[in-house]
Amino acid sequence: MTDSFSDYTIRPVAVTEWDKLHFIWEASQDIDDPAGRPPEGWWSLGDWTKTGLVLSKDTQPIGLAAFKPTREPDAIEVRLALLPGYRQPEAVTHLVEGVFDEARHMGFNSVRFFFSGGGAWATEIVAGFGIEPLRKYHSMLLPAAVEVPLFPVPEGMRIRPLAEGEDEAALAALNKAWATTWNFRPIPMKALQKDLDGQRTGFLVAVPLSAETHVIGTCHAILDPHNYNHDGGIYALISNLTNDPDWRGRGLGRALLTAGIHHLRARGATSVRLGVDGGNPVPMALYHSIGFKSISSVEVWTGQIPELL
Repeated sequence: MTDSFSDYTIRPVAVTEWDKLHFIWEASQDIDDPAGRPPEGWWSLGDWTKTGLVLSKDTQPIGLAAFKPTREPDAIEVRLALLPGYRQPEAVTHLVEGVFDEARHMGFNSVRFFFSGGGAWATEIVAGFGIEPLRKYHSMLLPAAVEVPLFPVPEGMRIRPLAEGEDEAALAALNKAWATTWNFRPIPMKALQKDLDGQRTGFLVAVPLSAETHVIGTCHAILDPHNYNHDGGIYALISNLTNDPDWRGRGLGRALLTAGIHHLRARGATSVRLGVDGGNPVPMALYHSIGFKSISSVEVWTGQIPELL
């Protein structure tokens, strides 16, 4: 598909173009979500998908739309990026209408937009097409000044580092715990091994005393002394905090979280980051009770793809 609107042109992204166009995604994300920027830079849209559109003005690429199917057969997930200097309603409309045309051409009936920092430059436009907010993901920070007591491990369990040869058990525990969450996609072993590379000592697991090889909870405490949190503290992140559904309601999640925070601070961390789905009130309440505060967000907007004139 190649469409022109006055000085604008929109067309599919060639597989070989994603790296060359990454500057658009980075510039867009830096403006929308400066607190959410990973220490290694923004993740690659080209690694996430091979399907997308590029919007150009006078032959200059200024915008991107990346597509990926969801677990629902008729819905597609979309990420948008637009250079800050080109965020006029006309350009945004061309990009959004291009998304609708391409998604319908691909056989989808509904769309989910993910907007970093709320994406105010785009939400007003998509709302005009009947797309509505669904939920919000938060990036949260525990300030350095907040002291966190170590919560006791529930009776009959213990928390310890992941042992060699336990990767399969940890992966099974992660996928079981995440399976009931919204927009879940199974975690492949390759992704877990990438997370563990150089960060294995911070991967904590909870096990029953009666079955030491049965992983019932996880908490990955990630520390990178060469990078920094948004407040200037050493980069410290709590990731994959999970609790087996059969073992919930006993305080294990709080025990894992505080163990992870203590592990990070013992290694030199001050502030600590984590991410959470705002649509899940239980972890939100836990993190607020510990002292975490939201510093950035990603909003999800969804709706039926409109018929364009």
